[in-house]
Amino acid sequence: MHMRTALSFLAALLLLPSVALRAAAPGGFFGPKTKTTLLIDHSTAKPGTTITAGVKLSMAKKWHTYWRNPGQNGKATGIKWTLPAGVSAGTIQWPVPHKTESWEMFSFEFSEEVILLVPLTIADSVAPGTISLKADLDWLECETEGACVPGSSSVETKLVIGSEAKLSPQADEMKKWAGYLPSSEPKIELTAYWEGPAKDDERNLVIAWKPTSKTNDFFSFRPSEDWVVEPPSTLISQADDKLVIRQKVTKYEGDWPKKIEGIIVDLEGNPKHPKAINVAAAIRDSKPKPTMAAQSFPSTFGSGLFGTENSGPKAVPSLSLHETVAPPGSTINALVKFRIASNWHIYWRNPGQFAGAPEFEFSKLPEGITVDPSSILWPIPDKKVKTDDTGGEIWNYELDELVGIIVPLQIGENVAKGTHDITIDLSWIECETASLCIKQEGSVSAQLAVGDEAVPSAAAGEIDGYITRGPKSIKGLDSEPTGS
Repeated sequence: MHMRTALSFLAALLLLPSVALRAAAPGGFFGPKTKTTLLIDHSTAKPGTTITAGVKLSMAKKWHTYWRNPGQNGKATGIKWTLPAGVSAGTIQWPVPHKTESWEMFSFEFSEEVILLVPLTIADSVAPGTISLKADLDWLECETEGACVPGSSSVETKLVIGSEAKLSPQADEMKKWAGYLPSSEPKIELTAYWEGPAKDDERNLVIAWKPTSKTNDFFSFRPSEDWVVEPPSTLISQADDKLVIRQKVTKYEGDWPKKIEGIIVDLEGNPKHPKAINVAAAIRDSKPKPTMAAQSFPSTFGSGLFGTENSGPKAVPSLSLHETVAPPGSTINALVKFRIASNWHIYWRNPGQFAGAPEFEFSKLPEGITVDPSSILWPIPDKKVKTDDTGGEIWNYELDELVGIIVPLQIGENVAKGTHDITIDLSWIECETASLCIKQEGSVSAQLAVGDEAVPSAAAGEIDGYITRGPKSIKGLDSEPTGS
């Protein structure tokens, strides 16, 4: 373990009110409680093949060990092999862990039991007969909000090298645990970029992907001791086609990482063994510019194309805040308002059968000021139905003239007092009736002072009016609107 990493880990343990790091005392009260076994999926293997070994750790109730990236405390289990000539071990294949918070620190853990799978390759030159497979293990086991105990053991098993392969009695158990490994399918395109410059040894990393379920998270690997991606995730924005989070990277020495690797975890499935997909991405120096592919529109909409020609947006956005001063720990309403030219429109959060809803990007908000996308309030749209060339109906939900969208801003308890710039990046599609549709991008900004007492702004009455007139939240809308 890197010296600075080790010191950070020890300091984290000592800061916990009831955690003590006990010296291992085999057989004693404070000795390690985890039992270890070495399994193999074949009792007999042929030269020139690869079998799978499994290091099984069985933890006592309320105790746990750690994943390849232990998180903000803990230590990954280590395996040091002693193998005969011609037999070589591959890298550990780690099942999906649980992300756990304790004493305001996050860690990636295994409880009850886990089998760490390792491929063993047997060279053609290995002679027939019985060989010994040995491994020295070291791990850290911790009781939930209690003591932590370093553990170590040596495990050994026998393997017969012969002319015919035979499965072992442990093969089914190991096959089951192979099903708990992260998958490589379906492919997920991950985007990662730095959110501004570093502050000392810390830097914010923005990570985005198309979610596989309503509850996804990203668990980073830790390929280097020079830096670590801290486990806490801050949600920046969420939609059906993109989930954007922020995680903090701490650098101990060397350069900032150029690549991020990890797993996207589906938290909606089996809570004991969640599914996950392996992902990786190069880290960009700044946010990539959003792109949208051309779309085909029915001929009912005239000869217009999804275009880029632009004499200035026909939907002009602005931002105003309900308060000019807000205290830490409060929530204030921001109003994103679009003034839309005559005969033009934008789309509702469910645009209908084509085009797209306005997208909000909150990555430029000051640290500690966040938005829950599910709390955004949208006005009620008009449902427009038209007939295509085949006589079939096509419909979409439109917003026109003056559109106000309410975005609640959550001011964290630890946000520093003083003036902060509130900036929201926007992208939207604006369409002229029966003609051209254009993709637009822009940013809206306003200033907010964080202080002891709330002070309403001049726009407070207007914002209250938009809320009173009946926008409906994403969560509160029980059915699709039925406009004319």
